[in-house]
Amino acid sequence: MVQKKLSYYTIYPIKVCELERTDHHDLLLFGEASGNEHYCRIINLSKLVGSQMSQNGHVVLICKRCFKSYFGINRRGVSAEQRLKDHKLNCNKNKPLLPVLASPNTFMKFENINRTRKHPFAIYADF
Repeated sequence: MVQKKLSYYTIYPIKVCELERTDHHDLLLFGEASGNEHYCRIINLSKLVGSQMSQNGHVVLICKRCFKSYFGINRRGVSAEQRLKDHKLNCNKNKPLLPVLASPNTFMKFENINRTRKHPFAIYADF
C-alpha cells in the first residue's frame, strides 16, 4: 500500500504470503485521497525502493515482510543473498510490519537527571 503523507510516500506490506514461490507476484496498491485506488504489478521491489536506500547505485535486496535491506558483501565475506536468506528463516516466523521512525527534526528532552543512578563500574572496549 502506498500512502502520501505530506511530501513523501510510505510503502508498507498489506498481505504477505507465508510461502514465497516463483509464480507469485507483488502488487502495489496506490490511490488518492478521493478513494480512487489502483493495483500495479511490482516486477522488482529492489528497484522500486532501492534508490531511496542506496545512494551509490548498488543492488539492494529487501525482505518483503519487514523491509530490511542488504547490499554488497559484509566484512566477514558473506554476500547479501546469503544474509537475506538467513534473515528470512527468522523473519518468516513474525507478522509483516511497517517500520515507523520519528519525523525529521523531532527531538526528545531528558528532564529527570535526578532519577538516574551512577553505576560503580565502567566497561571500555576497543574493537
